[in-house]
Amino acid sequence: MRRTFEWVRLTLLVALAGCSSHAGSTETVSAERALVGRLLPGYEGQIEVESIPSQEGLDTFELETRGQRLVIRGSSGVAVASGLNHYLKHFGNGHLSWGGDRVDLGESLPPVDTVVRVTSPHENRYIYNFTVTGYTSPHWDWTDWEREIDLIAAHGFNMALVPIGNEQVMIQALAGYGYTSEEIREWIVGPAYQPWQWMGNIQSQGPPLSAELVERRAALGRTIADRMRELGITPVVPGFYGVVPPGFSERNGEEYDVKQTGLWNGSFVRPDLLNPAQGERFQEVADAFYLAIEEVFGEVTHFAADLFHEGTVTPGVEVSAAATNVQEAMLRANPDAIWVIQGWFSNPKAELLAGLDPKSALILDLWGDENPLYPTYTNRGAAPFDGVPWVWSFLQNFGGRTALHGNLDTVTGLYGDAGLFANPSRGALTGLGVLMEATHQNPVVLDLVSEMNWRAPADGALELREWIREYSDRRYGQELAVTRDAWVSLLETAYSTTPGLQFGPNESILCARPDLDAENVYETGPPADPYYDMPRLEAALGDLLAARGQLGAEDTYRYDLVDVARQVVANRARLLLDDVRAAYGAEDRARFVELSARFLQLIRDQERLVATRQELLLGTWIQGARALAGTSTEADRFEAEARRLLTTWSEEESILSDYAHREWAGLLGDYYHGRWQLYFDYLTDQLDGGSPEPPDFFAYESAWTRETDPDGTDHASAPVGDSIAISHELYERYAAQ
Repeated sequence: MRRTFEWVRLTLLVALAGCSSHAGSTETVSAERALVGRLLPGYEGQIEVESIPSQEGLDTFELETRGQRLVIRGSSGVAVASGLNHYLKHFGNGHLSWGGDRVDLGESLPPVDTVVRVTSPHENRYIYNFTVTGYTSPHWDWTDWEREIDLIAAHGFNMALVPIGNEQVMIQALAGYGYTSEEIREWIVGPAYQPWQWMGNIQSQGPPLSAELVERRAALGRTIADRMRELGITPVVPGFYGVVPPGFSERNGEEYDVKQTGLWNGSFVRPDLLNPAQGERFQEVADAFYLAIEEVFGEVTHFAADLFHEGTVTPGVEVSAAATNVQEAMLRANPDAIWVIQGWFSNPKAELLAGLDPKSALILDLWGDENPLYPTYTNRGAAPFDGVPWVWSFLQNFGGRTALHGNLDTVTGLYGDAGLFANPSRGALTGLGVLMEATHQNPVVLDLVSEMNWRAPADGALELREWIREYSDRRYGQELAVTRDAWVSLLETAYSTTPGLQFGPNESILCARPDLDAENVYETGPPADPYYDMPRLEAALGDLLAARGQLGAEDTYRYDLVDVARQVVANRARLLLDDVRAAYGAEDRARFVELSARFLQLIRDQERLVATRQELLLGTWIQGARALAGTSTEADRFEAEARRLLTTWSEEESILSDYAHREWAGLLGDYYHGRWQLYFDYLTDQLDGGSPEPPDFFAYESAWTRETDPDGTDHASAPVGDSIAISHELYERYAAQ
């Protein structure tokens, strides 16, 4: 079997060898020109793209105006795309983002006065938490992914996780071990939940995924990986570390040592684990997996795998030997392989690090902005992660929750005199990462991190107040005092937190399971009171609204206006709930009924506001889930899973309930409003002297997750209403007092 594996692998490597070099590759330059056309449509005829070598292995781009044409030279597609983004920011007063673009630069491109040359100081610039493909992109098609890859490249990221298509890897690898395709498709969870199966947290015994869907997602995953390679982005795919379906040793013999790995979050049964320390048997199965990986994704050098993610139990597993075997399997598949490991709570263990060849591993310190792991090493005088190369990462978002939040001063502080990149004890630090649990919110955060991807530590920290003013100018296309003031206020409120004290944003209690004493939505959330001056945030909304006459046509402006207005209204809900609680405590029925009705109206107002934005529609999410399916039965299943992920998370009561809450149209006006209405009706009955049973919230919630909207008539998937008019109305009602 191993001889067959090596022969097929050698054949694939030879076939792919001609595609691995950037300099001089006509196909690659053509791909980069196409990317430029997608990001800056209408200007392709004024732009030339050329290749240049990297600088000592580090990505480099150059900009120059030659005659009437802009010349972008780059050492990779990422460098070319980042050069284009640099040009937009610093010469074209333009903007690319995950929250809208502004790329109308006039009839001709503004000139670059001299040759600009920029080299990234970072070897590794990583993007994506595993959970992104659950909380953000489980239902995307190629149109969505093509846009996403372009944005990744334009913001300087050269490594990205690609788990789409891993279902086919599992089917092919396990075919030789007694499992049919249908059995594996039954074992694999739906697309929205797959990130947690690949991390070894959950498994399914539900109806099998359709074969057509698996084939389609395998093709999509290969297309994603190929496009990334074309542009110089290294695809990182799930590696094999022992996860197998139930009954593996029963089907293949007791010589295969399979372990039970306990529960995840107290109630989810984890998949079984083929003991990685076992040696020959593990290596044999691993070979089958890596052969399948190469057949599905093409040549892969970086593999993501975590033996101990969030409390995995591994009784009888010798950890160092297991680590050595997992890594050796990767290296046998590709001598250039790198094992990518999440630095998260107790992972990686010291014994695991001891079993690694550091040259072939990379640690991602996921929560570097608020709860980094590397100080656990430096505080005892050791190198971070005992000398294994690592990446400092920015987490910032949990579950896709909608709230203004970001540790911008923490990011810029990396390059200050006391920052991490100036610290002689930083060890084998090789770059930056963004490992948000979900993307497509708070676009200012990724814009700033993209600056760090290309900024040399020797340049020192950015002056954030000046940077945020310039950000406002290019995002809206005009230099206005009111929008500059608004963004300084946003910087110094929602976008300035205290690491170690403020974990995540203050959440909207509109999304909380109803309780008069509600402080957070998710039970382990941040402190109840906002960490910033709420009146100043409201003043920022007033400043933004003052520019509506000049900026009303800009989509980036409308995006931000709704986002800030949404946060202002969410904050006001906290104050209103205080009054509701006081009225109930005083047994003032009339006052309670009035205030609770006002609270419900606030939810409906928030619904009208967010319904004006495509990004904030539950209907878009549901219809995307249904469109992914291969059959009508599968469409109903995927809709249920899409609803459940944002609400109950599980089919049973779970500590993850409301973990991924969102202030989206449809969720607010339907799910959250109905839940609060149920609660207020119960409290009114209590004031009337009744003794009804408290609401069974889970019964309400689980019933909602089982509803279906096949025709898209229950929850709109197209925006409605005027963002500016409704933002102004709600500002006048809730803030301008």
